[in-house]
Amino acid sequence: MPIITRLKAGQRDPTRVNLYLDDQFAFSLSAEVVISQSLKVGLNLTTLELTTLRSMGEEERLLAKILNFLSYRPRSRREVEDRLKKYLYKQDNQATTIASILERLEKLNYIDDLEFATWFVESRMNHSPRSTRLLTSELIQKGIDRSTISQVLASFANNSQALTTLINKKSHLQEDKLISHLARRGFSYSEIKDALSKKAE
Repeated sequence: MPIITRLKAGQRDPTRVNLYLDDQFAFSLSAEVVISQSLKVGLNLTTLELTTLRSMGEEERLLAKILNFLSYRPRSRREVEDRLKKYLYKQDNQATTIASILERLEKLNYIDDLEFATWFVESRMNHSPRSTRLLTSELIQKGIDRSTISQVLASFANNSQALTTLINKKSHLQEDKLISHLARRGFSYSEIKDALSKKAE
């Protein structure tokens, strides 16, 4: 059986520990795993223990990468799952590893589709207003279910308010260009004409 001959803190990341078996580098683990598994120099590892530790090490590495992915902005569960699939492309244990990491992230409140959808809609409404139809389509693409979308959209401005905000922001545009711009934001022609008529009154 292989024996642990060295445990050395990583130079780039001191929270990682490099594990050496029979004086040869084997793989790295988080310090948390090393402590929880009571790993120490001189410990003999069975094949099963070694396989388990390798899997734990890989999951910890992926978790660190995903946490970095989440650090830039909130993500939906599907976005995280899709990124994990890229990291685990063609690996045999892909589904099991992804399910385990997603479960850990949800327990730690790093992913929450309701919070993500709320942030997404609020961001759009504040910086780039658009119709509820377009918002719904964008959120569906992010993997958000319709009940969550309905719940979130009910708390924000309706179409007419978003449309009025956009018209005021783009009032410098000629009418035909303004109509095209509003249409690209998901508003129907009838909604646009109605809003423009009310503004002209």
